Amino acid sequence: MILWKEARAMCLKATGAKEFLQGYLTCNTDYITQGSYLSFALCDIKGRVLANGWATQREDQVFLIVHRSTLSLVRKHLAPYLNFSQCSAEEADYSIYLQRSELGSEAGLFGYEIASLSIFDSQEEAVKEDISEAIKELLISKGVSFIEERASGRHLPQVLRMQETGGLDFEKGCYLGQEVIARVQFKGRTKKALEKFSWEEDSEPPTVGQKYSSSGQNGEIVMTGKTLGLWITSASG
Repeated sequence: MILWKEARAMCLKATGAKEFLQGYLTCNTDYITQGSYLSFALCDIKGRVLANGWATQREDQVFLIVHRSTLSLVRKHLAPYLNFSQCSAEEADYSIYLQRSELGSEAGLFGYEIASLSIFDSQEEAVKEDISEAIKELLISKGVSFIEERASGRHLPQVLRMQETGGLDFEKGCYLGQEVIARVQFKGRTKKALEKFSWEEDSEPPTVGQKYSSSGQNGEIVMTGKTLGLWITSASG
């Protein structure tokens, strides 16, 4: 098992969890199933993505996998609504341990499967092999964003191209931020979009959330790897 240290998960009891989350996630939570990994975003009332990740079910529990820097933000955002729901969330944070998928590189969670979801233990994490950098490089190469706190609350899901990853469902019912998101979709396009960009290998990489210029283009950094990153810049086409 290999630790995905950059990610963390929160757990909700499956009884009522999907119904509750339907009103807050951009995906159709009816499709959260055992062994599947459903892309989602959690947005504010202005339709900006506070966090994104993947939802999965294990027996009677639903897990929301997000960047570890956004987990407390997700908890804080959902807490007032959970108080008036039939759903309950565990206080514990979960570490995520992965293994290679036996079904190929496109199966499961971008070629991996979750081997274990374990209550966070800092001492245990400290001695485990971390695969975060490899996964980050893989996501960037596929043009898939994984929002951390420094990029939270800044971009619409369409700008992050979440409709292309299955994380944005326009057929489901209402959810927080849906009115703004639907209005943008009705207009047909956004002025900005997620794109790949690169910099010189021997130069210092930009930081997430930073305004940046490259090859005559201006943008805002969403993710950075070794020499390739994702930024929000003027939409092409």
